[in-house]
Amino acid sequence: MPCDTPPPPPGLGTADGDDMDEDVDEQAYWIVNEDDIEEIPLNDDSILTFECHRDSVFCCNFNKNGDLAVSGGQDDKAFVWNTTNAETKFECTGHSESVIAADFSYDDSFVATADMNGFVQVWNVNSGSKVCDFDTSEIMWMEWHNTENMLFAGTTDGCCWKWGIPDGETSLFQTHGFGSSSGKLLPDGCTCAIGYMDGSIKLWDISNCCSIGNVSGPAAHKKSVLCLACHPNNGLILSGSEDGTAKLIKQSTSKVLWTLDCTDVQNAVNGESVESVGFFDSHPHAATGTNCGNLIIWDIPSQVKRSTCKLEVAIVKLICDKNSHLIYVGSANGELELYDGRTGHCEKKWAGHELSILDFTLSRDGEKILTSSDDYSCKIFKVR
Repeated sequence: MPCDTPPPPPGLGTADGDDMDEDVDEQAYWIVNEDDIEEIPLNDDSILTFECHRDSVFCCNFNKNGDLAVSGGQDDKAFVWNTTNAETKFECTGHSESVIAADFSYDDSFVATADMNGFVQVWNVNSGSKVCDFDTSEIMWMEWHNTENMLFAGTTDGCCWKWGIPDGETSLFQTHGFGSSSGKLLPDGCTCAIGYMDGSIKLWDISNCCSIGNVSGPAAHKKSVLCLACHPNNGLILSGSEDGTAKLIKQSTSKVLWTLDCTDVQNAVNGESVESVGFFDSHPHAATGTNCGNLIIWDIPSQVKRSTCKLEVAIVKLICDKNSHLIYVGSANGELELYDGRTGHCEKKWAGHELSILDFTLSRDGEKILTSSDDYSCKIFKVR
């Protein structure tokens, strides 16, 4: 079913400051300042906009075919919706706090939504009915297993949960006293890497919930681990931290091979943090992005910077293309950008959001990009 168009986000208004007048161009917002009124035309490169949310949209994901999407936001709502016409398939009701994670299972039979109160719900995608739910402490991250219907989530009390779906069988990775700030299931399907707020990283055997590796002490980050990435082929893990560094870790030994300084000297006083990291599948390179707009491509064998791109705004998330040196970057200015990692050159920009992009993802075929934003909307862009 379609949604009514939501009101403009805070700080944005229409010509009369209230409802949109029929004579006003709907492609232009007017920013009302204390001294004057400035009309700013809105360019929109998207092919579709989903507008059912009534507040910032924190998370979004495609299903495997790319014909459905799920989104969750600060309005305590999550929706599963059609990516061809933006019509809602069903609403994931029952959340009483911001929905910060939402994703489809590996076979698209289920979709999970999680909120900041620690309430996790799992839904049958075909029927829209709830299959099961779980109560935990505040959720920091959530991820499905890549070949089985198992769901993982990390919480602020440091525990990591594993649930079998749909039977609800529950297992627990015990805390060591610090919150679990990030997590990533490794491509082998047997191991989970978890980053903690004290800067440590643990590797867990998911079959028996036992720790099989640990990065701690002097080798660990100095502050919270914000993001993790795993190379699909060569057993490497990349972590990014609030301390402004990234660490390249060998999975089999849990040894830190390389600590990368991702900061700009000029931003040191601002507390630069690494917000997103990634590997290139087809090249021996890695990428890091910071909240000060520092995008760096690293050459793994030589352990040197390959290129540096200076963005004017914070990098929220980056995704490395699987078959090339190209990197997709979502930023706080609402634009999605494509960079060549070899040259640092911006190859393309997609506009459409009025406020910061908060999450984005690529469709499996690499043809579409789904974004969610502070402007209450999700948008779909064509890659080519």
